[in-house]
Amino acid sequence: MNLPFPSKRAPAFADIPDEKWNDWRWQLSHRLNSAEEIEKIIPLNESERKALNADRLFRVDNPSSEEGDFKDYINPDSLQIVRNAWLEPTMAQAKPGEYYQFIRKGYFTVDSKLSSAGQPVFNRTVTLKDNWEKQKSK
Repeated sequence: MNLPFPSKRAPAFADIPDEKWNDWRWQLSHRLNSAEEIEKIIPLNESERKALNADRLFRVDNPSSEEGDFKDYINPDSLQIVRNAWLEPTMAQAKPGEYYQFIRKGYFTVDSKLSSAGQPVFNRTVTLKDNWEKQKSK
């Protein structure tokens, strides 16, 4: 498969033939499911680690039922920027308005203002991981 850009791989995957590397079944069976697994392949800074573990937009269950401005209840950790994330090569062609499921993370859409050709920016619209009950009980 000829790609319009060079395929960048972490050293741990350098010996994987292109045929396997570009096969979604191989990718699915070799997915990384946690920040800890990702860090075995690529180094993460604190911001990236936080982003991979971030959860909800608000710190309370229903901000409209709380006193004051709803913005007072925004989770400061809800905006997380992960730079240089590893995605399958075809994601470079993602366009605004398209939706994707990132396995075990959630559903994402391409940002229409921040994305550029070959450099998509993804916004999570729905999480698949819900730590809310654990956080509420703290």
